[in-house]
Formats: sequence, structure tokens, C-alpha cells
Amino acid sequence: MHTADARAFPSAWLLPLMTLGLVLGVALSPGADAWLPPAAALALSLAAALFIPGRSRLLALVLAAAATGSLLTIHASHPALPPEGEYTISGVVLDEVAIDEDGHMQTILGDVKLNGEPAAGKAWWTAYPEEDETLPDWLIPGTHVTFSGSAYHPQGQQNPGGYDFRLTLLADGVTLGVYGHEDLQPTGEPAGLRGAMAALRHSITMSLMDVMGPESGSLAAAMLLGEKTYLPDEDYAAFKALGILHILSVSGYHVGVLLMLLSLLLRPLPRTVRWGVLGAVLAFYALLTGAAPPVIRAGLLAMLYEAGHLQHRRNLPMHLLCLSAVLQLVINPLQLFSASFQLTYSAMLGLLLIYPRLRDVFLSPHPRLNWLWRGEISCLSVQLGLLPVQMHFFGGFTPATFLMNPLIIAISSLVMILYWVMLLLLPIPGLREAFGALTGQATEWMLAIIRFLAEVLGSFIRLPAPNALTLIGWAMLMAGLSVLILQHRTRLRRMLALCGAALLLLSLVHLPHTGTYYIQFSDGEADAALLHDRDTVVMIDAGESAYTVAAYLTDRCLDVDMLVLTHLHIDHVGGVQGLLDHGIPVRVCALPEGALLAGDLDEEALPLLEQLAQTGTQFVTLARGDVIDLPSGQLTVLWPQRDAVRTGQSANDTCLVLQADILGTTMLLTADLTSRYEMYAAIPADILKAAHHGSAGSTSPAFLQAVSPQVILLSCGKDEREAAFLPRAETIPVYSTHTSGAVTIHFTEDAFTVETLK
Repeated sequence: MHTADARAFPSAWLLPLMTLGLVLGVALSPGADAWLPPAAALALSLAAALFIPGRSRLLALVLAAAATGSLLTIHASHPALPPEGEYTISGVVLDEVAIDEDGHMQTILGDVKLNGEPAAGKAWWTAYPEEDETLPDWLIPGTHVTFSGSAYHPQGQQNPGGYDFRLTLLADGVTLGVYGHEDLQPTGEPAGLRGAMAALRHSITMSLMDVMGPESGSLAAAMLLGEKTYLPDEDYAAFKALGILHILSVSGYHVGVLLMLLSLLLRPLPRTVRWGVLGAVLAFYALLTGAAPPVIRAGLLAMLYEAGHLQHRRNLPMHLLCLSAVLQLVINPLQLFSASFQLTYSAMLGLLLIYPRLRDVFLSPHPRLNWLWRGEISCLSVQLGLLPVQMHFFGGFTPATFLMNPLIIAISSLVMILYWVMLLLLPIPGLREAFGALTGQATEWMLAIIRFLAEVLGSFIRLPAPNALTLIGWAMLMAGLSVLILQHRTRLRRMLALCGAALLLLSLVHLPHTGTYYIQFSDGEADAALLHDRDTVVMIDAGESAYTVAAYLTDRCLDVDMLVLTHLHIDHVGGVQGLLDHGIPVRVCALPEGALLAGDLDEEALPLLEQLAQTGTQFVTLARGDVIDLPSGQLTVLWPQRDAVRTGQSANDTCLVLQADILGTTMLLTADLTSRYEMYAAIPADILKAAHHGSAGSTSPAFLQAVSPQVILLSCGKDEREAAFLPRAETIPVYSTHTSGAVTIHFTEDAFTVETLK
């Protein structure tokens, strides 16, 4: 028996291990562009698999899967793109046209053509309408439009721990960015299948909001169709506070509720007919949700499961899960990097591997509570499976999720059943209004419960980004609790689980930071920097994007000891919103003397300062001569002059200029200071951060000669801005965030090194 088991081992584990190999090949290759090494590895591993017997053959096949994943990823990461430039652009609007609070319009275009030539994939369409401009009523999903604009290639990761915009778009099949909306008009051309489904999704959303009320209808559209554009911010915040945002995104859970209803309705039909109807309904639902990957994943799993029953074969859940992952990664390997993909499969792994063991170990305290107890155990299993993914994408978790998820899932499932019935009744006048009122009331009750629980239990625990120790500990814990591994070795399983839990906890310990570095973040035409000196974190401006600096701080679970806002222009202050949204404490906020007297301060900055004050942040003002002590040096304020600031002056003329003396190296941080006053802050320095993004009105030749820096940091987001500045620098090395991404300066005693992200 033991011999037979040993021989069966390779074939029994072939699919899971090859899936693991495929995943590793994809995970290690998003930035690669050389296809020859993985192609050679694939050929060698396949040749080895033909001639090597037993478990060595299994290893060769796993390596072949990894090489295949690498090749697929290299191909998907480098789509054929048209040259950047101005075009006449046409395409079908595939998503709701969203306009954020800054007036920034964004949506997705399909069937894109540039000057009449088809472009591969979808396009991310953005524009900035004029302040008094309203978009036409006909600009809705399903409309075929044409306009004049520019095409660009989306950029990849620009900052450590930051958002990889390009990879996120590619994972969704979006290869190109287009900007502008001049001469916007409908073409009247057919929208195609995807456009027709987008129009239907929009029509259903509007109908739900009409018969159920705007708030209840928007929630129904989010839970049924994944359409969150019209969801009120306060409702989204309540779901986020409880850690149940997955309820608002169409996922396997939503498909599961649909499958439950379909199984009841289709039970009288023969199995083959039932399988065909089920496939047709799931395919239509996938199209209706815009081919949402979670719907495709869940639908694929359901169809594979039913297909096994049709063939009278025993379904192995782990193999079905692996097969669905392989099929999707072969179609688009970059899905692996999406939060949706990782959340889905991590949750399923928790259920498949851990739930059976925990269910048998932790028995229900009372038979009547068995359903609730099993719900809690399943929630715990899912959360353990999700732990590293939650740490990576969300920076922590909400403890209330463990306790409240079963109750909330039960309530939302009942409400979702009402939504499906509501969907069927939409074409019937009279009935839709009556049932819409009932469903709207049920939605209001659910929202009231969620808001109450969010207020009482919605505390978020911040955790650092997962590291190698986290992943090893998590893998050991999963193996120790798994029902598939080491089934008859109880003591070894317990040791694995205990050691894994210990490593997990150890990886969460915040070790003291002993080095010193400065990061100039890449945030387009905005300024954001961070100085981390041992255990002290000083931010010098927050940029404009809400998440550039916040993502970095969240990734490392850092608080801000002092936030220095050099002046109140939104390209230096806007990122404060990210600190507030992520709950990152700011102990002290420093402003220049007379910051509120500037004649051109951005009014949008003032509410952000008020919100900071409400969180307990202490405010101070700084002027020439003030000193901020650091563990390895000090920051000295060189400008503005105290009591010399006049009402109505430009904020750039009175911005904070800092001299940083760190371990024998001097940095001069000039914010947006103009050439009118820059000579008042001209001191010799090793490193100069060029003023005002390198504009012609700052960093004059005389100033550069007085400072004589060894290195210049340039925070800018445009080719022309960088090109115009370089001649002024002459032979001085210039590190531009536009070209290099984030620039990091590492300080050692009497020396420094420069590191760029790209």
C-alpha cells in the first residue's frame, strides 16, 4: 500500500504543483522583457520530463509550468502600442462616466480607433472639463463617440510601495491611455456586444435607482452589477470600516447567491438541460457585469463542478480551483497581480484547507447554534487565508470582520435575493414600484445595521506589508491546519501550526529603524518627500495624489512625527487626504509664517487642515532661524523672514525653505521659492532640490553658482519641463522623478548615495 501511495503521489499532486509553478512564473516576470531564457527553460524542462521517471518528472513539469507562466507574462506585459501623440479618437463607452471632486472625468473605451486605425485592447479615457462645462446627457455607457485628444502609454510603478497603474490596467485588458474631449460627439455607429451590455447595465442601474430610491438603488446596482459609481461615500465608508467591501464588488459570493436561486428553479430539469441553462445564465451575467473576472472565475468553477457530475466523476475541490486558476492565467496572466484574483483564491484556499480541520476541532457549544458557529469558523478560515493579501492591499484588517461577517453575509444574502426578484420585475409596471418600495425599505434596514456596527465596531488594525517571514509563517500555519497535508502526523502538524503562528507574529513586530534616508516621491507636477531618520519620520509636503505618500507609509506601518507643508498650494497639500483616509497619525503639522495670508492659497487646502486638527494634530508656524532637531542632524528654516510676510503675497514667495544637515551632508530643500527671493536662502549644499519643479522662474544660474551642489533633485512630471531645466544644470547630475521615478538618498557618515526606482 505504501508503495502504491508513493507512486500515486506525483499524479495526484500534478495539477496543484503545476499551478503553483505557473503562478511563480507569472509572479517573477512582470518587469521582464527577455523571452529567450524562459523559452530555453521550457524546452529543457519538457525534454527532461520525457526521459526522467517518477518524482523528478513531476519537478520537470512544474519547472515547465513556471517557464510557461514567465513567457505568457512577458507577452502580456508588452502589448503592441501606437506612438504617443495627438489623434482623432473613437470608441464605445463601456463604463459609467465618473467625475471626481476635482472635476476629473474618467471611463473605459472599447473598440478604440486612432485616426481610423484599430488599437489593441481597451483604453482608459480621462479629461478635465472646464469648471462651468457640463457633459452631454448622451455620454452614457454603450455610446459610440469620437473626439480629438492625445494617446499615451500608461506608466508603471513610480514610487516604492506605490500603485502600479500600468499593471492594474493591463490586468483588466486596458493597454492604452487617452486624454481630452475636444469636438466630442456621438457617431451613431453600432456599439457591438460589449457596448450593448454596458448600455443595458446602465439602464438597469437607472431603473433600480428610480424604483427603489437613489441610495437603495445604488446599493442594489453595486451588489448585482458591480456598479459603484453612484454609491454614496458614507455608505462606502461604512462597509470599509467593517472590512466588508467585498459585498459591494461582484464576486464569488454574489454568484453563489445566484447559483442557489438557479438550483432551486432548475431542480425539476434533467441534469444536462440544467447544465446548459446554468451556463447560458452565467455567461449572460458575466457579460452584463462587463466580463468581471470574479464572475468569470466563480462561473467557471460552477460549470466545472457541474461538468464533473455530468460525467459521474468525483469532484476534487482543490483540483477544480487549480484548473480554473490555470485557465484564467493562460488567458491573461496579469490577473494574478489584481486584488480581486488574490482575494478570491486566498479565500478559497482558506475554506478548502483550513475550514474542515477547524470545524472538527472546535465543536459548536449548542446544536441550535451550529449554523452560526460554522459561519464563524468559515469566516475565521477565510480570514486566515486572506491575511497576507489583506496586509498587502489594505495595510491591515478590521477585527470586527471575524465576528460580524456571518451575520452580515446572512442579511445581505436575503437582501440580494430581493434584488434578483426586483430585477425580474423591472419590466412590469405596478409590480416594480410596489416591490421596489419593499426592497428599498429592506435595504435601508440593512444599511442602518451596517452603519451602527461600523460606528461601534469599525476599528482598523494597521499592519506592515507582508515580508518573506510573513509568507513563510503563513504557509507553515496553513500547512499545519490543512486537511490535505500530513493527515496522520498530528504532532508535526501542531508544530508546523505553532511555528507558523510564531513567525507570523514575529514578522509583525515593528523593529527600530537605524538608518537615515530621504525620498523624493514621483507625483507628476507635485511635491512630496519623506525623511526617515532612525525612529523619526518627517514629511516635507504631501504631493497632490491622495495615495502617493500614504501608500508608502501604510506599506511600512509608519506614523508621521512632523508634516512640513511648505505652502498651501494643492500640489503640495492634496496628499493629506490620503493620510486621513488611511488613518495615518500626524503628530505635528508645520506651516510657514503667514501661510494663511497668501493671496493665491488654494481654498481646497483649508478643509484638509481642519480635518487634521480634528484628528489631534498640533499646528506650529516656522520662520527663518527656527530649528527642528533630528536624531542624526537638524532642519534649519532659511525662509520666510519672520514678521516680514505681507497679506496678499504669493504663496511661492513665502514658502518654507529648509537646510537639512544630516551626518555631515547638507541638503537644500527649496519648495517653490521664486528667483525674487531665492538668494536669501542660497547656501553651499551637497544636494539641491530644485525649486518649483524646475520652472524658469526659479533656480537661476546665480543661485546654482552660490549653492554649487554635487547633485540636483528635480520633481517634475513633463518631458518639456525636464528638458528645459537640464541646460541650466550644465555638468551637475540631475535626478528627475519624471524619468527616474522616486529618488532615494541614503546617508552615511560624511557620505551619501543616490538610488532611483527605475
